[in-house]
Amino acid sequence: MNKLEETVEISGAALYNIVRHIIEKRSREAIGDLIGKKSNGNYLIGNAYPWVSAKTDYSNAGYGDHVARRWIIDMDKTLKFSGSRWSTVGQYHNAHYKKFEKREYIWQPDIDFFRGIMTSTEMEESIQIVGASRTKKYDNGNKPKRTTIHYAKKLRIHIINENRGHDIILASYKLTHDNIEELPLKRRKLKVVRIND
Repeated sequence: MNKLEETVEISGAALYNIVRHIIEKRSREAIGDLIGKKSNGNYLIGNAYPWVSAKTDYSNAGYGDHVARRWIIDMDKTLKFSGSRWSTVGQYHNAHYKKFEKREYIWQPDIDFFRGIMTSTEMEESIQIVGASRTKKYDNGNKPKRTTIHYAKKLRIHIINENRGHDIILASYKLTHDNIEELPLKRRKLKVVRIND
């Protein structure tokens, strides 16, 4: 019997929050937590929340305020302990690429950083959604529009507003302490849930 392929299903709210954060950061890296749960072998991402106190630049993102980050980790542990099925299941981050640069998705320093988070939060696995984005200029006076394209394992989002656009490709990975595997990323409408659901 063939094993069904695990997938990462992302809600519209989570996708919107990730894309909004990437655009807001411009050429700096965006980083945040993925709020979700595992259900029937799939990872459901209900929301995404930016690390407000993060320190970021063009090619790096990190904790920034370590005390604030510790408080969030403690809150997540409390939610798990109290029986909530929705909690932090991983992180998202983004790298901004110039026109001539080849897009890459996950680098060894990223893997090491996120494995460190797994250790500090006592997680056996985590989901990483990694974005590779570019800002493009358009000369033809395009009307504002947004498109989402599903590839076999990735999502591509174009957002165009008159003469400037954003081209973002998102990939998802399951990270364990000794392995990394790309999983298909699919957009899904999730029901509104209570925190204790």
